[in-house]
Amino acid sequence: MSRKSVLGLIAVGLLGLAAWRVTRPAPQLDAMASLSCRFAVGDELAFHVTSVAQSQGKGSSSRNELRARMWWKVTGQRGSEWTVVAALSNAVLSGDDSEDRRSGLGQPFQVSIGPDCRFRQIRFAPQSPPKARLEIEGFLRSAEVILSSAPAAEWVSRHRESGAEFDAKYQRQTRGSDIVLARKKLRYAEHSLPQLPDGGKLRLVVADSKAELSLDPQGRWVREAQDHTRLRIERAGQLLSELDTAVHVYRESVGETAPPLLSQIDPATLSAGSHESNAIHAEVPLPPPPDPVLAQLDLSAALADFAQRLVATQDGLHHATLRLASYLSTHPHAIDELLQSMKAGAIDEKLHSALFLALERTGTKAAERGLASALSDRSLSTMNRMRAAAALQDIPRPSLQTAQTLIDQAKAGDEALVTQSAVLAMGALSRRTQTLEPRAAELIRGELRERLQTHSRPEDRNVTLDAIGNSGDRELAPSLQAYRNDASAEARAHAARAYRRMDVAVMEPALTDWLREEKDPQVHRAIAESLADRLRETAQAPSPATVQAAAARLASEADPRARAALIAVLGLAASSDEAAKRALVAQFHSETEVPLKVQIGRYVRAEDLAL
Repeated sequence: MSRKSVLGLIAVGLLGLAAWRVTRPAPQLDAMASLSCRFAVGDELAFHVTSVAQSQGKGSSSRNELRARMWWKVTGQRGSEWTVVAALSNAVLSGDDSEDRRSGLGQPFQVSIGPDCRFRQIRFAPQSPPKARLEIEGFLRSAEVILSSAPAAEWVSRHRESGAEFDAKYQRQTRGSDIVLARKKLRYAEHSLPQLPDGGKLRLVVADSKAELSLDPQGRWVREAQDHTRLRIERAGQLLSELDTAVHVYRESVGETAPPLLSQIDPATLSAGSHESNAIHAEVPLPPPPDPVLAQLDLSAALADFAQRLVATQDGLHHATLRLASYLSTHPHAIDELLQSMKAGAIDEKLHSALFLALERTGTKAAERGLASALSDRSLSTMNRMRAAAALQDIPRPSLQTAQTLIDQAKAGDEALVTQSAVLAMGALSRRTQTLEPRAAELIRGELRERLQTHSRPEDRNVTLDAIGNSGDRELAPSLQAYRNDASAEARAHAARAYRRMDVAVMEPALTDWLREEKDPQVHRAIAESLADRLRETAQAPSPATVQAAAARLASEADPRARAALIAVLGLAASSDEAAKRALVAQFHSETEVPLKVQIGRYVRAEDLAL
């Protein structure tokens, strides 16, 4: 994912909701009661959405604004979860690419909402453009208010935006008959931020955050909210830009009714023809056709245009690579010429990383063949061959041949770093192809199993286990079981991390049982980190069995890093599980590391820790 994509998703802003019509009486909320979202099938709701985001960087600035009305119709309930069909109307956008962003925003979508108000799933109509999906998911994720499942004066919830995860602290207040929440962003999880194409990492620093949310008397979202957030976006300690978002949310009485579109949409059609929220990025859109001026250029002139645009603005990487990808998509002969020029040293090496990103984004069969050729070309530099492997795992339209190319390179074994890159890329590609091209996923699954059985060196074993972790393929879970009793603690740690993206129903019982028996601290840490990361990602609290195992291990754990990981697991349950809270309180009083005391304070109230 490019830095432009990351910043764009974050810059959508925290959005507000307002104005719905209901006929049921409004019961008063008990200030000491648990808070929850509550709907009834048939409810029609209208939300007023306003968000302003301003970005200021070196030599560039931008301002994006979104104003719209979002209509909801509650169409079903399963247990304590509601299904809502929704659509935007009267959308007004401003900004550099507002026309492009507006396309398709009126298409319907579907949201599933849990009792804690978290959005469980977001699904779209088949004809909904990818950019509209990203825009809608971005503001919905930013708009989430996550309530505590137990009566609490304050709590910390892990929020998941489209491009990152962050922790937010909520404090509950009572003003007469109103329930008001104060919310503050604490920190972004560094592990959740995607790498840039050149291997670098972004860092998001919360410079300022303040929000006040007045809950609706019926417990259904907010009546009024004001929010201000300022982020510093850094890389390698250097400030890239600052992002400032301001939101005002208020109830508004309107005499309009929901658009007829909501009554005409069959929710079953939406569900069957769309992706779930955590998978909508799986199929990447192809670049648009080149503009007439660009299309007439030869490769040399197109590369000069690329190099100039790459450094012209803060978002140069995004715009330049997409523009060159559009050129290469209609000039397939130029792909081989481009690779030959890089091999001959005729193109500045500083441009090579971005050029491979452009090849990845091109999305044509000619581009895939070019990347496959680069991967196997031993006369190319090792770094460029590794870049080719990374590009193949993320091409817009992966196929059975894509998987076979990576497998062939992994078996060639001509250069260790290239082989390892191909194996890791196989795992990442498998994760995408499990829905896009199941035959490719099955082919990779068989290859990874074979590599585990035939490896001759520890580093080959570790890379294969890491590739399984990239895949998140539950079918490979049995292959990991054999490593639970491996003589090497390093192997056991890699195997524990390989569970990190698998279904919770598969990975949690296996890792919990393993945690009870494991003796090595580095493996304790790997198990706990895998549990914490996956449970946070799926918005689930650890099971009572996991709480019990983590609490028992924490009490006797000597390694500070392993204790930090175990605290993270227990922290996910501290607001609703008394045993988890007791374990954290006990650890706080015996803990010798100040940072770990601070970490516990994120999950347990100060008055409880003082006992």
